[in-house]
Amino acid sequence: DRNGQNSKELTVHRGELIEIEDSSKKWWRAKNFLGKVGHVPNNIVEEVEIELRPMV
Repeated sequence: DRNGQNSKELTVHRGELIEIEDSSKKWWRAKNFLGKVGHVPNNIVEEVEIELRPMV
């Protein structure tokens, strides 16, 4: 877990899935499932691939 230290940083929890919006710097711009946007250090996140399937 990592708590954001200021209003520009996003608090993230171990196992939480976040959407990365910009990974061009050491601090990545990310969005959580609540829609909150902020920056996280790239060394605390792991990229995973998610397969989206249409709802039947």
